[in-house]
Amino acid sequence: MTLPYKVWIKRMRSLFLKSIYVQAEKEHAEIKEAEERRIKRQERKVREDFTKFLQELHKKGELTSMSLWSSLYPVISSDPRFDAMLTQDGSTPLDLFKFYVEDLKEQYGQDRRVIKDILNDQKKVVQVDTTYEEFSKWVTSAEKGMLVDHGNMKLCYNSLVEKAESKEREAEREEARKKRRQESEFRHLLRAQQPVVDANTEWSAVRGKIEKEKAFLVIESEELRIKYFEEYKRSLSEACTHHHSVS
Repeated sequence: MTLPYKVWIKRMRSLFLKSIYVQAEKEHAEIKEAEERRIKRQERKVREDFTKFLQELHKKGELTSMSLWSSLYPVISSDPRFDAMLTQDGSTPLDLFKFYVEDLKEQYGQDRRVIKDILNDQKKVVQVDTTYEEFSKWVTSAEKGMLVDHGNMKLCYNSLVEKAESKEREAEREEARKKRRQESEFRHLLRAQQPVVDANTEWSAVRGKIEKEKAFLVIESEELRIKYFEEYKRSLSEACTHHHSVS
């Protein structure tokens, strides 16, 4: 059955208008997507520019793994790349700062290995009195040391100095233990002498009898031997005094 002309025209017009509407919707969506992509590209560029700014600060040694936002804020906020970040949604300047510093902190293990390699190559050892300036010169004198974060370098320096201090304290404790053993053996040697060493015995009367004994020879100085000898005699006097007071 053939449609009346007017009905056919009406349907054609409806289909035409619908196709125009669909096309307009499609074009609108495409324009919207294109604008969203443009905005995202622009925002990404702003973030990248701000990250480059942070890299510049790091290269100059102003930004390190130990940096605080509050300390660097005056420097960061004075740059136009900071202002550009404030005009868009998403990550804030503080967010990117935290991410950057966190990445530097995670780099510590790698930086520490680089520093140790440099020190080994140069046969340098950090001592208790090694200054940070001296340590920094050792590290940065090597090309690969130039890439080490200054904050991580400082942390590594502190760690190595603490290690040196701990080693020194242990050496001092070991030296004290050694001297106590030597004194104990020396006192034992004095107790074994005949005639018996007493509070009135002179060092010159004893020395010749014991000078070839190991307990005598291991003591590093004559001054220390005499010191131990006098302390031994004093302990005899004190023991005698205590005995008489008890009696």
